Amino acid sequence: MGCLKKLKDIKIGSPDIPLWQNIFTMICFFCFGLNFLIYYNAVVNMGDLLSDEFDYSLDFMSTYPIFLNWYNFFIAFGLVLMATFMKRFPFNFLAHFSFILYLILFVLSPIVLNYIKSDVARFWVMIIIVIIGGTPCQVNSSVFMSLAGLFSPTHNAIFLIGSSAGGIISSCLRLASGAIYKNDRKNDYFLSFYLNVIPVVITYPLYNIMYCCIPHTKRVIRQSYAKSSTTEQEEIEMHESKSGPIPDNVAAENVNSVSDENDKNELQDRKAPENANHSPHSGSDISEEEQKINNNAEDNTIKEVNSELSTEEEHDTIGKQLVRVLKTIWVELLSVTIDYFWTFCVFAGIFLGIPYDESKLELNTSLQINTFMFMIGDAVARVLYMIPIPWNRWVILACSIARCVFYVPLFIYYYNVYTNPFLMFFIMLIFSTTHGYFASHAIQLAFTHSQIKDMKMTANFCNLGLDLGLALGATGLFILNYILPDQ
Repeated sequence: MGCLKKLKDIKIGSPDIPLWQNIFTMICFFCFGLNFLIYYNAVVNMGDLLSDEFDYSLDFMSTYPIFLNWYNFFIAFGLVLMATFMKRFPFNFLAHFSFILYLILFVLSPIVLNYIKSDVARFWVMIIIVIIGGTPCQVNSSVFMSLAGLFSPTHNAIFLIGSSAGGIISSCLRLASGAIYKNDRKNDYFLSFYLNVIPVVITYPLYNIMYCCIPHTKRVIRQSYAKSSTTEQEEIEMHESKSGPIPDNVAAENVNSVSDENDKNELQDRKAPENANHSPHSGSDISEEEQKINNNAEDNTIKEVNSELSTEEEHDTIGKQLVRVLKTIWVELLSVTIDYFWTFCVFAGIFLGIPYDESKLELNTSLQINTFMFMIGDAVARVLYMIPIPWNRWVILACSIARCVFYVPLFIYYYNVYTNPFLMFFIMLIFSTTHGYFASHAIQLAFTHSQIKDMKMTANFCNLGLDLGLALGATGLFILNYILPDQ
C-alpha cells in the first residue's frame, strides 16, 4: 500500500490531471504517434515490391517522394495559416478527418495495384494516392503534436516515440507479409496494406474515448482558443523563470487574465522537464483532486469566453504572436529542416543505386531489413532523448550541420566500393539514431521555449520545417537518381 501511495504522489505528465489519466492519455498519444506516418511507412516498407512493379520510364520509389513532400509542405503551410488566423482551430474535426482518410487510402491502394491493368495508369494513380496520403499525415501531426504540447512535455515526447515506433511496427508487418506470400505479389499487397491499417483501427476509438471521457482534453482545447492579456514584461518574467514557483506578485497582477495560471504552470514544467517525474502531486487523494479540477473548469471556461477581443485587436495580436513565435524558435526550425534534408537526400542517396552482394543476402530481404534498421535507430534515439541532458539549441544546430559534413565523404566512398549489406545496416543504424536524436531535441526545445498560447502555432511551424527539409531532400534524391552512374 505504501508503494501505491508513493506512486500516486509521483508527478507524471500534466500536474492538472490525476495519475491514471496521465497514464491513459500517454498511451493514447503513443498510439497517435503510431499513426503519424503509418501510410508513408507502409509504402516505404513495400519498396521491394513497388520498385519494379511499374514498367515505366520513371522510377516509382524516387518519383513519389518529390511530389509527396512538396505537397506535404504546402499542406503544412496551410495548417500554419489556420493555426495563426483561426480563433478556434478545429482539433476534433481534423482528427476524425485524418483517421477516416487513412482508412479509405489503405483499403483503396491494394485494389489499384492489383486491378488496374495499364502500367502508366497504375503508376500515376498510385502517385496520386500516395500524395493524398500526405494529407492525414500532416493533419495528424498538427492536431496531436499541438494537443501533446498543451498536455505536457512528457506527452509530447511520448508522441514522438510513438511516431518512430510506428515505423518499426510497419516494418515488422511488412516482413511478416513478405514471409507469408514470398512469391505472390497480389496477396502480398493486400496483406501488407491491411496489416498496416490495424494501428489506425485501434487508435481511432482511443481518440474518441480520450475526447469524450477525459475532461482535460476539451479544457486544453478551450484554453488554446483564449487570448492571454499578459504584458510584455510578464512574458519576460515567465521566460526567465528557469525553475521554482512564479513570484506571487506576478500572479496577483494577472488575476483577471485568461489561463495565465495555466501558462505559468506549463512554462515551469517545460523549463525543467527532467524534474517532471519527481515532483509530488498537490494532493494524494485522486478523487478529491478530480473534484477540484472539475470545480475550477467552469470558472476557467467563463473567463475564456469573456476574453474575446475586437477584430482589430485580434489581428494585431496575431501579427505579434507570429513574430514572437518565429523569433523564439527559428534556431530549432533551422535544425529540424537541415536534419531532415540530409537524412532524406544524401543518406537515402547512399543506398539508392548500390549493388548488393546477393550471394550473402537476397535483395528484397536486405531492402526490408535496411528499412527496419532505420526505424530501430530512429526509435532508440527518441528513447535516448528522454535522458535529461540539457542540450543548448545552438549545440543541436551545430550537430545537425555536422551530420552533413560526415555524410558527404561517406556517400562518395561507399557509393563506389560498397559490397557488404551488413555494414550498410550498421551505417543505417548510426545515421538513423543521430537523425532521430537531434530532430527530437530540436522539436522539444521549440515547445520548451514557447508559451502555452503559442502551442498550436509552434507545432505547425515544426511540421512546416520538417516538411521543407523533406521536400528539399526528395528533390535532391530525385536528381541523384538520374545523375549518378549505374552500378
